[in-house]
Amino acid sequence: MGTLKKSQFALCSSTSMHGSTKSVTILISALDEECNIDNTYRKVKSALTGMNIDHQIVLINDGSHDRTMEIMNLIQKQDPKVQVIHHHTPRGIGFGYKEGIRKSTKEYFMYLPGDDDFEENSIRTVLEQMGKSDIVIPYHVNQEVRTAQRKALSGCYTALLNLCFGLRIKYFNSIVLHKTRFLRALTIHSDKFTYQSEIIIKLVKMYKCNFTHIGISINERASGESKAVNLKNFIDVGIFFLLMCYEVYGSLFARREDLSITVKGEV
Repeated sequence: MGTLKKSQFALCSSTSMHGSTKSVTILISALDEECNIDNTYRKVKSALTGMNIDHQIVLINDGSHDRTMEIMNLIQKQDPKVQVIHHHTPRGIGFGYKEGIRKSTKEYFMYLPGDDDFEENSIRTVLEQMGKSDIVIPYHVNQEVRTAQRKALSGCYTALLNLCFGLRIKYFNSIVLHKTRFLRALTIHSDKFTYQSEIIIKLVKMYKCNFTHIGISINERASGESKAVNLKNFIDVGIFFLLMCYEVYGSLFARREDLSITVKGEV
């Protein structure tokens, strides 16, 4: 593929939605979160109804061995706006995210973990930014609730991605709010924890999407253990980093002219 002019295929940064009603699909994924999934759903639902936002909620049980599947099924029976997807074995957070994109029927798309990490106020804070930029990227203002090991690993990961790809992203792995049509236009390879980093790098670095940083608070996990820090994820991060460098700097990213999104110069 020949050299592409950045301005030719850069995304239009217009975010005006005058005369339209904003809508959002919320994806909640959980693996063995029987003690947390109901609280997560209730906080999301309260935020959405309190803000009078047209919405859809997709719950994914990613191969749980506890009562997560049963609880999700009960939630679906009580709420017609909820759709439940069950995996027999864990497929990974990125795999579920892409599944949620395909199921989405709304204009915006946001993912939350099913571990009750976020209070309703934090969810509202992100949703209030809907329509103000192409991407809303939250960062956590109370990192002290994380372990020292996790904070150090997260800081190194963020710094490395920013350095290598010329970005200034404060945090890659929070409850990011996207336009659904932008997500559908991308080829997303990652099935693991690196999925959101891949999306942000491609949209901001390759397509020049604008973004808004917003500070939010997170909770200390009340029950269960985090699944973010393990050897397999370290290996996945290494593979992801090499592939992203190859795609971004080798000009091997999917043909930009084939994206079904508005580009500069279009009417």
